[in-house]
Amino acid sequence: MKKTITLLLIALILTSFTACSSNHENSAGEDQNGSSVIAPSVEEDTMGAALWNTFQETLTENPEISMEELSNTIIQNPVIEFAGIATPLEVDAEYFPGFDEYCITGYESAASFGPIIGSIAFIGYVFDLDDNTDVNEFVTSLTDNCNPDWNICVSAEQTVAGAMDDKVFFVMCPSGNN
Repeated sequence: MKKTITLLLIALILTSFTACSSNHENSAGEDQNGSSVIAPSVEEDTMGAALWNTFQETLTENPEISMEELSNTIIQNPVIEFAGIATPLEVDAEYFPGFDEYCITGYESAASFGPIIGSIAFIGYVFDLDDNTDVNEFVTSLTDNCNPDWNICVSAEQTVAGAMDDKVFFVMCPSGNN
């Protein structure tokens, strides 16, 4: 009996690891407008999926939008139930909340979006990459170097990263099923 329970627990643990890791896998392709898309594998009806959809819809409607305007649009999504703020980022920024010591480079412009009050496990970024930056590598480096436990006493439940052409979306947030 103990062996059976032990095997069941091991199977359950392995299944949960597989489910958690699927949020970090991306699939590349094109959307209906011919844009190159690196779509995150993200569970539907979650906060991360809703924000990714806002990113895609906004860029489809206005491909020339600034990163600050894009982050302002994303932070106004109704799934976000806190007062948010969008902030443009300098190209030579050295600190990115949620990335510990990792320094993000390879972008022409960027903006962050998040809560006004810092006790919520939420941080998002949008990047317009420079011509010499590989989009796939950039997205992978974000997911590989992020720290969902960066915030004091709270941890992000969901990490979502993807791209349309040379614009990159990244968020760590609560799963917040809609």
